[in-house]
Amino acid sequence: MRETDSFFKDLERQMKMHSAEEMSVSEKKEFLEKLMKEGFNNTPFDELSDEEQAVDTVYVAMQEDDEEKAYEFIDYALSLDTKCELAYEALGDLADNQHVAGACFKMGADIGLRKYLSKEDHAENNESVEVGMFYSMFETRPTIRCLYKYGDTLLGAGNYDDALEVFKEVLRLNTSDNMGARYALLHLLIGNEEKEEFLRCYKKYKDDSSTQMKYAHLLFLYVFERENTKAIEKAKKEALESSKYIPKLLAKRQEDGSLHGAYAMGSKEEADMYDFMFGQFWEEVDGAIEMLNAK
Repeated sequence: MRETDSFFKDLERQMKMHSAEEMSVSEKKEFLEKLMKEGFNNTPFDELSDEEQAVDTVYVAMQEDDEEKAYEFIDYALSLDTKCELAYEALGDLADNQHVAGACFKMGADIGLRKYLSKEDHAENNESVEVGMFYSMFETRPTIRCLYKYGDTLLGAGNYDDALEVFKEVLRLNTSDNMGARYALLHLLIGNEEKEEFLRCYKKYKDDSSTQMKYAHLLFLYVFERENTKAIEKAKKEALESSKYIPKLLAKRQEDGSLHGAYAMGSKEEADMYDFMFGQFWEEVDGAIEMLNAK
């Protein structure tokens, strides 16, 4: 993801250098084909603005294996630009304390939101394309990642009310939701007894056939439509077909659960992730885990 951001950052610089915004569509196509073939003629570091130097320095820090050196790069980046949200994301990723990480992510998110959103964009129920497609602007991606990660730290700390509001904002800004904020939001909506909001969100992403969606739907039915045994049995069958590991993991919940960088659908790693992220929501509903494990 960050490598992609770096690529588009360099591409934008090339477009600006060659005044591509003034080109016709065919000229832009020809220009891009040439760039892809010949490669970028990157601007020397000392010719970049302080803001651009800060971003490039953080990218170097993110590739650094030595943590002390990584912090030195980030510190230098912030000396160039105190409002570099990418630097705060990197600090949050390096933090070994979730409260410190959360503070860093919040700082990065707040800086970015002030930078990229107008006053009108902050109004409730704003449905502008610019807001909904926030992630499509590569320069805003550190901001939306910081906001998502801030919500994640709130969720991990059990601060459900604040986490709920943060994930709602993530989806308002990034309706394509390529980060999967909807999974956290759906479980939080169940926990907060927001039935109609759950249905609205679930319908919006109805084409998502992931394990997280199926188990969230099953939990929703058990909480709000427990008398509809036929629908529950159907949803349970679909959930078990998606992942056979989750029921047993939920039944023996472990405090030392883990997250995995990557996983295959239906795998044990995916089940570990689900248990770690959302197991507490099943625990809080009397009889839910027993229902899931019943033959």
